[in-house]
Amino acid sequence: MKLKLTPDQDATLDVGGKGKVPKRAALPIAAKAKTYKLKTKTGIALQAGVQKKIGLKFAKNTKTVKQIIKLLKGSKKARKRSKVLIELTAITNAGVTSDSTVKIKLKP
Repeated sequence: MKLKLTPDQDATLDVGGKGKVPKRAALPIAAKAKTYKLKTKTGIALQAGVQKKIGLKFAKNTKTVKQIIKLLKGSKKARKRSKVLIELTAITNAGVTSDSTVKIKLKP
């Protein structure tokens, strides 16, 4: 997964998050969602007006990606409801912090 960011001020960035994929339910009741953590990245330097690409990976990357693909291919409900929540924290040179979250839909 890659993010493209273009800040309007010089800042340092911390990125983290998690992915949620619904499990297959044997019964017609609601299935629980399986969560997968993203590896956190801290101290990323951003310059004002310059676009930067940030690559994100899941913790235990190859095993996790295989599990996610298996769940997404196995269920139509999982394909519709799967998402990644990315949490961003930016700290400017003046010391002002701002937090935001981004929801992205997962595709197999």
